[in-house]
Amino acid sequence: MTRTMIATAIALPLLVAGSASAGIADYSGQLELVPQTEAPISFKWGDMASDEHMALYVETTGHTLDSALMADIPGNDGTYHRFARPAQPFAIPAGTSIDSYFIHQELVGNDYNKFGSMEFTITFEQPILGLIVGGDWHDGTLYRTTLDNSDFLAGPSVLHTKNADNRRRGALEGLAHAEFLTISDDGYTLSGSLHSRSIHVDNVRVITQGSVIPTPGAAALLGLAGMLGVSRRRKA
Repeated sequence: MTRTMIATAIALPLLVAGSASAGIADYSGQLELVPQTEAPISFKWGDMASDEHMALYVETTGHTLDSALMADIPGNDGTYHRFARPAQPFAIPAGTSIDSYFIHQELVGNDYNKFGSMEFTITFEQPILGLIVGGDWHDGTLYRTTLDNSDFLAGPSVLHTKNADNRRRGALEGLAHAEFLTISDDGYTLSGSLHSRSIHVDNVRVITQGSVIPTPGAAALLGLAGMLGVSRRRKA
């Protein structure tokens, strides 16, 4: 086995494990994937505004929850909107291995009269456990901090708009035909439409079952073992 073959065996799994679209089988619509970077990423109001697309960011994969995580919509098939959603959040238990994905809609400008809808579809490699969308600005009984309280999943280098600032308290605040989320029958695909004004941001956090992604060292060893096996079979 040559040094080139060994280098390829090590590098290829690392590239796969480090993919920015980890856990996402496919996505379409008005979404743009935000690449992973060591530099700070800001989803604060005014930093990622676009009239053409929403941001999609892979926050974490294979994360084990130290404590229960509150979510707003379970991963059951159906269409959810302002008038069709659970009245109370539910807990994803501590010890659950999860992947977390973040959708961010923010229109350009600062005009209450400027608004628009954007549609999307995402198919994940693992089943959806729950959606975190916050509460409803118009209904104080549904006021929730689930988005604020789950921002830690993105890590300390990712900045978010908070409820107290320009984050809208509920991603399903708009009319049902303009703002809705649909989970497929098999629980792997999320589609929908977000409807926002340019004075705030609209966020949805998607929690799926955790991916089984080898650590870089383990991935390299697996790739190397496979190449060695091929080499042995050729010599035999």
